[in-house]
Amino acid sequence: MFMIVEEKFLNEIKNIFGLNLYQAKLWVTLLSKGSSSPGELSKIGDVPRSRAYDILKSLEENGFIKANSGKPLNYVAIDPSQVIKNVTLVLKKRLGKKLKELEDLKKSKLVEELEELYRKGTEYLNPMESHANLKGRTNLYEHYLSVIKKAKKSVLIVTTRDGLKRKMSLFKDIFKELKRKNVKIKIGICSKEVPSFAKEISKFAEIKPVGLKGRFCVVDEKEVLFTISDDKEIHAAYDSGAWVTAPQFAQTLVKMFNNAWKK
Repeated sequence: MFMIVEEKFLNEIKNIFGLNLYQAKLWVTLLSKGSSSPGELSKIGDVPRSRAYDILKSLEENGFIKANSGKPLNYVAIDPSQVIKNVTLVLKKRLGKKLKELEDLKKSKLVEELEELYRKGTEYLNPMESHANLKGRTNLYEHYLSVIKKAKKSVLIVTTRDGLKRKMSLFKDIFKELKRKNVKIKIGICSKEVPSFAKEISKFAEIKPVGLKGRFCVVDEKEVLFTISDDKEIHAAYDSGAWVTAPQFAQTLVKMFNNAWKK
């Protein structure tokens, strides 16, 4: 006799706990029985018996159920509140391991090879493909980081006082690395004076007020990132801008920047 469980309920269990259909069926079946054998659980839960043992073992390893120590083998249900704690611990352990792997990967030769593939690939980009619309300040700044870290000669930035404060916390390490590579960094502030909090970042970049109003960045006189709205008038989630690889446009902005920088 099969246990009848609503599909909606099983799908919810699957989504929340990250289980597949058979795992969800066997777990729910065991919860309703309290204790049972693999054979009985596979029959009631409508799961192939040949799969039941491996599935029950995976549920046990992830803290959903426990096996008795005697024979014949039986599985016992665990209080769902305790299951949540068990699953949380398992996920934290896995996440910690994965984060460490990713951190170690940053220093590996594999990343160097991937970066080299990316650099070579961008050389063949069609100018019509070298652009993107960016929505949300988080996306904007992630793209800023991606473009700036590849700079080989120069980075010019025009930003607001608030924008400078945000960039200090996000870009400081990249600016430090670019300084080490002799990349020239100039930051023009849309204000009458350089704020005192900019002292820390001035170790890596030249900063001075410029008579320009706007927010943009030019990298190596060929890539341009610019935002559309005033950051004082728009919420970060609705901030937007664009990225484009256009040397002629970039060089025009560089001339405009340099003229304002000299005044």
